[in-house]
Amino acid sequence: MTNLLKLSTNLSELPFNIHFHLSSALNRGDIWLKILDDHSRDVYYLRSDELERISRESNPSSALLRYLGNRGQTVFDLLSRLQALSKIYGHYMDAPQLILKRKFAPLIWSRREQVLVSPVENDELLIRLVCHAKGFPYPHFQWMNEGGDMEGESSNTLIISRCACSAKNVYKCRVWNEVEDGMEYSQFYRSNGKQFRSELISDVIDLTPYKEDGDWVCDRCKQEQIARLQKIMDEDDQAPIQSATRCDLNYKEEELVAADKVALIISNCNYEYLPDLITPHCDAETLAQGVQELKYKTVTLGDLNLEEMQFIVKEYKKLLGDGVYAIFYFVGHGFEANGQCYLLPVDAPAEDYSPEHCLSMDWVLSVWQDHVPALNLMLLDVCRKFLPCNMNAFTSYAEQFRSKEWWCKRV
Repeated sequence: MTNLLKLSTNLSELPFNIHFHLSSALNRGDIWLKILDDHSRDVYYLRSDELERISRESNPSSALLRYLGNRGQTVFDLLSRLQALSKIYGHYMDAPQLILKRKFAPLIWSRREQVLVSPVENDELLIRLVCHAKGFPYPHFQWMNEGGDMEGESSNTLIISRCACSAKNVYKCRVWNEVEDGMEYSQFYRSNGKQFRSELISDVIDLTPYKEDGDWVCDRCKQEQIARLQKIMDEDDQAPIQSATRCDLNYKEEELVAADKVALIISNCNYEYLPDLITPHCDAETLAQGVQELKYKTVTLGDLNLEEMQFIVKEYKKLLGDGVYAIFYFVGHGFEANGQCYLLPVDAPAEDYSPEHCLSMDWVLSVWQDHVPALNLMLLDVCRKFLPCNMNAFTSYAEQFRSKEWWCKRV
């Protein structure tokens, strides 16, 4: 690169090699169009006929540089414009500035809070992390979790859930900028001991204040809890079955021994269309602690939709073998229709319920009817007030569970 370039150099008077490299960089991805302004009084504004004429040029960026030079624009003016646009377009504005020899600027934190944490608008279950660092060239960002890079999280913003699992994790943001090797401007920046790279790592980000009240859990945690249930079932398949009772003529009393103890706890709190409930997750956690003290293998799930509730009920039945002590607990919205309890998933509509929107306890019992544990305790913490208007639909739905054959199996 020539040393004749000055900040005061008019854009129409750029040295040939700089003009050539700069116009080539501005042509890539039509960056030159991003330089233009829509405001008619701005020096970077083009009328529609001017824009069309320049677009037809074989080298539109070269034509634009001459045009801006005729308007009195200098290297300093263009650098100022590119620097401002880098806040919007990031790395796209690096190459033109490097060609114009903008000085390397090592990274600094641009705010006292290195990472700003805030709730996501219109979604109270998500939080946004924004890393505030600046320098030139434009920074690269890499979010880190527990000391390792988070795959695909390489912008200055990270969106995560407000689940307890996020609050427990150790998040940081690694930031660096560098003049890459092998470019037309690389030799100028990477010679004579000049600094061409810098790096910062943020402090650990404390997410504890942003943890969702009520122990809401994210989809990943739900899947982990379901996997835990599957693990319990796999262990039970491999374990020898113990006798539920042990009777000996030499004993005066019969000793009861459970083959296994399992508990499924579902708490629905954050409904999409119905009013949210305050205490279900707390109630579920309290019960879970109690049954775990009694040596129950416990799976606690929260805020399930209908498909998830049906799936987990079918999976849970695999644990209900002979001699098993089983507890099923549901807390959330529900109602009673024609003497039958219905449980509402979090995706239930706000009104005009029909049987396909709910989880019928008759359906639950029908799923479990071929599995007879020694103890099957079901606790339903729901309102029994009848809410639907279409009673006929619920009456017809319940008839399938009222046949003599089904009731004999149920008994």
